[in-house]
Amino acid sequence: MRSLPGVLALGSLVVAAPAQAERFVVFGDLQDASPSGRQRDAALIERINAVAPAFSVFVGDVKGGGEPCTDAVYADMREVFASHVPPLVYTPGDNEWTDCWREAAGGFDPAERKAAVVATFTRDGRSLGRETMALAQQEGQRENARWRWNDVVFATLHMPGSNNNLQQREDAIAEHGERDARNAAWLDDTFAAATEAAGVVLFLHGNPQWDAPWWEPTGFDRFRAQLAEAAAAFGGPVVVAHGDTHTFRIDKPFAAAPNVTRLEVFGPPQRGAVVVDVDPDGTSVFRFAPLLLDP
Repeated sequence: MRSLPGVLALGSLVVAAPAQAERFVVFGDLQDASPSGRQRDAALIERINAVAPAFSVFVGDVKGGGEPCTDAVYADMREVFASHVPPLVYTPGDNEWTDCWREAAGGFDPAERKAAVVATFTRDGRSLGRETMALAQQEGQRENARWRWNDVVFATLHMPGSNNNLQQREDAIAEHGERDARNAAWLDDTFAAATEAAGVVLFLHGNPQWDAPWWEPTGFDRFRAQLAEAAAAFGGPVVVAHGDTHTFRIDKPFAAAPNVTRLEVFGPPQRGAVVVDVDPDGTSVFRFAPLLLDP
């Protein structure tokens, strides 16, 4: 395994994560904010700690869509995340903010909740976790983070479910457009930084709807078109890890870019994570294995 120097930087630079292991973990969609649910979330994190990954990434949804979008709910999950020993990187889901206008979720202002979520679950220049790592972050959208480890470039993109917030409300349309432009710039920077890398891994919450969108126009149209072009130019393996639709699968759903592998994490009713082994000198670079709380 190559050991890369760690550098704290902002902008388009890539930052190396500490080389603690040759694996990382992805999980998300933990949608039970009850005390018993949080106990099970903590038990899952204990399982992840036992695997001893170099880092983990949580791809959004710390609560159910019908659960309240309160600071207390966020704080409870932040406390659960505090038990995660390796570095932990977070990207937001729709249940945290885009859907908070719904009466069942408390009738909150989504923009205000988005700011609260970013403040709770991200930090300037560093990850969560008892052990932290330096992250490059996008100016003005610090939840978009990037780092480099084991000759692979990793990046988060703030792209939640509920159609990436492209909904039939003027405020949502405006918010989507601004954030989508930032995501596009971050994706360009990520592939530019990965020219000599063995692979690229992208983390987002929303299912991009790939080749068969069920909601048109989708809030992921720009992402899919940009990804197809960037992945083709890159040529190496690209993994897109997401949550949202609660179906664990590893497949090749994107006909426009056959070198893209989709990893969708577990969701209700299952609690689980996915362990990804990385061998930059191997034929496939990435190997995947499920890690279920209740096998």
